[in-house]
Amino acid sequence: MKLKRIKSDEEKVRIGKILFNYYNERPDSYGLMDRAESEYDVYASVIQKWTPEKGRVLDLGCGTYRTPQMIHQAGLPTTGCDLFSEVKLKVYREVVGPNGPTLVSYDGKTIPFEDDTFDTVGTLCVFEHVPDMEHMLREIARVLKPGGRMIILGPNLGGPHTAVLGLMRLITKRQRFSHYPNLFEVLRAGTLQVIWTLGLILSGRPTFIYKYPFIKDNKLIFEQPDDDAIQLNLPVSYRNWFRKHGFRIHQYNRGAGESGLTRLVNRVFPSFATTNQIVAEKM
Repeated sequence: MKLKRIKSDEEKVRIGKILFNYYNERPDSYGLMDRAESEYDVYASVIQKWTPEKGRVLDLGCGTYRTPQMIHQAGLPTTGCDLFSEVKLKVYREVVGPNGPTLVSYDGKTIPFEDDTFDTVGTLCVFEHVPDMEHMLREIARVLKPGGRMIILGPNLGGPHTAVLGLMRLITKRQRFSHYPNLFEVLRAGTLQVIWTLGLILSGRPTFIYKYPFIKDNKLIFEQPDDDAIQLNLPVSYRNWFRKHGFRIHQYNRGAGESGLTRLVNRVFPSFATTNQIVAEKM
């Protein structure tokens, strides 16, 4: 399936419903495929670094109990929130026990907490799956206390590196990478993504770029990680949004990444970073 941008709100709503139904039925293994333990360690360490002692943490889109439990065990009162079914929620609560993190279900629209509740709201590989980022960010800003931090970790699915990875998969004849089924699509999609990022840098607009996930007959086709991604997760989209809404940006991708090469790229070209690691404070 080639890269195709979603432009209408009606289409985003339609695709969002398909994703919502899939996430409500997803197996525990969803989101864990090919993910190194170090990713969870990095996420938990970033949360600890930017959260005051005993500060309340919301791990939004936590998937299971795993990351909320890691953060909670570090001494930070933590709540995990996701599209949990009643059955999953009961099982996970039994696993963490009465002294573990709080786990709550999310309806996909309203974060179930009062205004100014949390010192930190963190997300790990979540926003690329959200069909309405404007609404999501407003909701997070609402439940953050003044001075609270929003922490975003996840892939930049629209960076130039994705075209390189797609090309390498074609050369080595390995499984397809994302929406790069052939050389033409590598060149076309890679060019479009650079143009979109440059446009956001020049305009300063908080625009989010949505794409079609892998869907057939109104059902998600999930063969590999991020086949369900609907949002390109361009870092400059978040930077522009934070600037517009008066947030103070503490970290913008510089220093993110596991290898020396990715850290160098992310430091020199943060708006084209391979990995998003963004921390912004609600003023």
